[in-house]
Amino acid sequence: MSIVFLHGFLQDHTIWKPFLEAFKKNNCLAINLNHAKTIRKATNNQTSSIEDIAIYVKNELDNRNIKYCTLIGHSMGGYIIGAFLSKFPEYCKQVILINSTLKADTPQRKQQRSRMIEIINKNLNLFYKTVTLNLFENTDCEIQIQKIDKFKKGIQDHSKELIIEWIKAMRERNSYINTTKSLAIGKHYILSQNDKLLPLQESIKEAIKINANYDIVNTGHMSIIEDSKAIINILKRTLES
Repeated sequence: MSIVFLHGFLQDHTIWKPFLEAFKKNNCLAINLNHAKTIRKATNNQTSSIEDIAIYVKNELDNRNIKYCTLIGHSMGGYIIGAFLSKFPEYCKQVILINSTLKADTPQRKQQRSRMIEIINKNLNLFYKTVTLNLFENTDCEIQIQKIDKFKKGIQDHSKELIIEWIKAMRERNSYINTTKSLAIGKHYILSQNDKLLPLQESIKEAIKINANYDIVNTGHMSIIEDSKAIINILKRTLES
């Protein structure tokens, strides 16, 4: 079985390293979604949308002769799964969204993203600090501090232009609730008890609405870093069912 991992905003494919090791018996692929120039070239657009990234993912699957798979996406990776399902549902056996949603941004969330762009243009270091505080549940624990410091170093490898491009793509994305609900495929959410970006009860309602199963872990938004073992165990159980 092929398993395809899609990372989130400010990450890259290496964040899935422990997951690739855990599922090494499968045909696994972690796609780096940070090739903005390649994505724009593939879609002939000046800037990249979530739908454009979905097309890029499809091209990557075709290049590796993957025609049927399980898609696993964290945060922005889940947005891309929604767009992918709207265009290429025949590729998917099941989808697993981790700390993500198929909804479009609310007007309030769009305003927040626009403010993020303003902050980036004025003070990039302030943006790094602010975004990190919102992503992790416990920023005081020594082990978590080490993980957060590593995450901070990683996000600083992204150019300001790429960060802004992805924020705009997320802000302007469509809702994929109805298209996903209609599909007869496996659907599963992994939600976090203390996710500051996605309120738990709203996420549960979304999962129920599209006929998806769900699990809840005791982390913040960055569950795949905060407690990768718990996420891997859930994935193993879900993929075997």
